[in-house]
Amino acid sequence: MLELFLPMLERLGIIVTVAFIITRFRFFRELIDQKVLNPKQHYMAILFFGLFGVIGTYTGITYDTSSSLFGNVSYTIGDSEGIANSRVIGIVAAGLFGGYRIGIGSGLIAGLHRFSLGGFTGVACGISAIVAGIVAGFFHKKKQKLKLTTALFVGALAEAIQMLIILGVSKPFTMAWDLVKEIGLPMIVANGVGSALFLLIILSVLAEEEKAGATQAQKALKLAESTIAHLRKGLNTTSAYNVCMMIYEEVNVSAIAMTDRNVILAHVGKADDHHQSLEPIQTDATKEVLQSGRMLIANHPDIQCKVPDCPLGAAVIAPLKRRNEVVGTLKFYVRSEKEISNVLLELIQGLTSLLGQQLEIAEAEKSK
Repeated sequence: MLELFLPMLERLGIIVTVAFIITRFRFFRELIDQKVLNPKQHYMAILFFGLFGVIGTYTGITYDTSSSLFGNVSYTIGDSEGIANSRVIGIVAAGLFGGYRIGIGSGLIAGLHRFSLGGFTGVACGISAIVAGIVAGFFHKKKQKLKLTTALFVGALAEAIQMLIILGVSKPFTMAWDLVKEIGLPMIVANGVGSALFLLIILSVLAEEEKAGATQAQKALKLAESTIAHLRKGLNTTSAYNVCMMIYEEVNVSAIAMTDRNVILAHVGKADDHHQSLEPIQTDATKEVLQSGRMLIANHPDIQCKVPDCPLGAAVIAPLKRRNEVVGTLKFYVRSEKEISNVLLELIQGLTSLLGQQLEIAEAEKSK
């Protein structure tokens, strides 16, 4: 039993890599922010966490109950072999962050994969993977931050339940008992610690993002102070160009554009040779923002640029409102949708809100 502890803990190093990678995905950031996922993001979350579970299986250690020998996992498991693994960490993370559906979905993927490998515990491990998703989903709480103690407890609990399922389902019982005696405690401890470690890494990344968000909020306020002199003159080509130029110099994007309800007032940055001012608004995405008053992320086809090699691959289109009336849009262009982070979206929301207030002040001064 003791000789299994160190190898199990060593294999938890993969969690660090996976945790870092997953923070790059938009669906996971939406989960953290307690937002509703669209169907595509929902399936991506299930697939990712399910594959995380599969990786946990392949990085495990086999134990042969007949020879009492340890070995590496291959594509097939012997009839007398079981696996000491970290599969449950991905499933527990799925349930804790995403609830029952994502937890059960990822458990189903990881469980079917484990069942396909064979071995006398194949059925029990397949069932326990789904049960782990259900258990983790039970501890999922909306609008509340997860605690390390919760992740530690759920990871250990899910693994303990797996040991009980192995004892209850796997035959013969003597082999199941020998397996559980050898790998049970190391797996319970390692997967509990691994689940807590996964959450710790995620929380540390989020803390860094919060700091970055605070910096962006300061940047938005600074930009608003710089542009107020121009927007006090109202929304026209001159004021729009000056505002876009100031934002472009401060924000790391490919281009900035501003429109009223009918035409492009200014475009600063890349593709300014064919995205020019005073051209009529042509994109359906911009028209949708003008009509709905809600910010929209447009991918390359949605931009509807007629130039084939246009360097603008995606855009965030935010409404400019004056007294709750949409009077134009502010567009932030980037090379690809992957460059659109939550930090950038928060900056855009804060900045457009401040610019809208400046337009209200300009209207009030004009009326006065």
